[in-house]
Amino acid sequence: MLEELRESNDRYVSLFKENHAVMFIADPAKNKIVDVNQAAVDFYGYGRQDLIGKDLHYIICSEGPGAEDASSNEMSPLFLKHRLADGQLRDVEVVTGPIHIENRTYTYSIVHDITERRRAEEERARLALEVEEQRKMLQTVIENAPAGILALSGNDLKVRWANQAFADVCGDTVWAELMAGKPLTQVSAPPLDLTD
Repeated sequence: MLEELRESNDRYVSLFKENHAVMFIADPAKNKIVDVNQAAVDFYGYGRQDLIGKDLHYIICSEGPGAEDASSNEMSPLFLKHRLADGQLRDVEVVTGPIHIENRTYTYSIVHDITERRRAEEERARLALEVEEQRKMLQTVIENAPAGILALSGNDLKVRWANQAFADVCGDTVWAELMAGKPLTQVSAPPLDLTD
């Protein structure tokens, strides 16, 4: 029996205490932190004893969606904001599940800091929106330009797009061939001499 307890304790130390992932154990009935590993102490910036016994909302900001589920036994990830000791808010992904210790069910949580990933996603979305706005503005300018404008691609010079002024200049037959995907060099009467 003593050997089993020692092995169980060794597993606990190995899987929880010495793990490099930020982890904590909570009592779902009281919504209190029961234990934290060293990675959690390092991440949050609080001393171990400062965290143990605290309400989960000591580190979980209520503004994050899913904060009320933080002590549930669900294994699906939660995306929350956690508060560090210095007041900084971090975006985190938390996976929580049940753990049985001394005939009681607790929840363990593994926390991944995704702040930089979130910032990169927001920046990518902002840039994509900016590029789309610029593309629309350029398209409007090109479509309304009084001169014929077209964009070609590939060695066979297929027309990717052209404005109405170009369509007016080249005529219906040539326009129909170009819009059907015929290379510029093979239309019945090429509108431009591209050899110069």
